[in-house]
Amino acid sequence: MRRKRWLAAHDEPHSVPRRACVAFFAFALGNREAFLSALAEYHGTSPALREAVRANLHEVSAEMADDVVQLELVPTLARDTVDEVCTQIVLQLFHLSAEYIDADGQRLGALVGYAERFIVRLFAGSMLLAQHETGGALPVTGT
Repeated sequence: MRRKRWLAAHDEPHSVPRRACVAFFAFALGNREAFLSALAEYHGTSPALREAVRANLHEVSAEMADDVVQLELVPTLARDTVDEVCTQIVLQLFHLSAEYIDADGQRLGALVGYAERFIVRLFAGSMLLAQHETGGALPVTGT
């Protein structure tokens, strides 16, 4: 998935969220049994397995955050914010993978679109909040 993010960032930076979602869900489909097991163990009864799944998800989100920072995809965000957003994205996509694995044609595309919008909205909202916290001007609507 890292390679897909880097290629997308160099080819067409605005395509990174969509291409990353497509790569993630393709990986989930290709590793269906492992994903279904990990999803079950995420809330399972074994503390060791729960921790192993969470540690793996943390590694994925840390790698994603490294890429976002190195590729300067959202240069106005602080690293801790990028880390938090990437963790939220990885957890959401991980849980969506259960639905994606069992979905059919049209639903597959809808889930990719949903995931892409989720990523864009999280980063856009984070940028707006960061601007507000640093005293930057916010757009005024109405009146």
